[in-house]
Amino acid sequence: MNESIIRKAVEALKNGELVITPTESVYGLVADPSRPEAIEKIFQTKKRPHSQALSIHIADPEEVTQWAENIDSEAKKLIEQYWPGPLTIILPKASHVPDSITGGQNTVGLRCPDHPIAQALIRGVGHGLIMTSANISGEPSPTTAEEARAQLGEQVKIILDDGPCKHGIASTIIDATVQPMKIIRQGTVDL
Repeated sequence: MNESIIRKAVEALKNGELVITPTESVYGLVADPSRPEAIEKIFQTKKRPHSQALSIHIADPEEVTQWAENIDSEAKKLIEQYWPGPLTIILPKASHVPDSITGGQNTVGLRCPDHPIAQALIRGVGHGLIMTSANISGEPSPTTAEEARAQLGEQVKIILDDGPCKHGIASTIIDATVQPMKIIRQGTVDL
């Protein structure tokens, strides 16, 4: 993808705008979690209840400690084995993570995507980003830029198109804060 387009998308995110990006699973709606107005735009754009938590995507597995704490050995094994990749892990949140992202819970969902464009956005902004499927809540998750544009195109600043997603299924979500760990959503990764 053209570097100048990535730079424009990074600038839009830093200015509190929303961007749509491909990931290896589905197309994602992206916002900068340091911008409260961008967090609110995500909920409004998706028509998503504020009680439903949003996940943070990071560029490197080592960044997990910037967003989560008290990560046990089993969760660390999952991180080592599946990141980067289509696995979202729910962990105890770090104290600075806003309740507006976590739905008021004391946990946070984290993922390290395995897609160069999503990675470039995270690295460009310089910290983890909110990424959630680029759809209206309850509607199918988009696997192409055209599907994302049809649902949310009028409400985002930039749509980054990299063709169909590799997997076309949302990430698996596992809650690593309970023992035994619990699969919340079965996705691409079969645990």
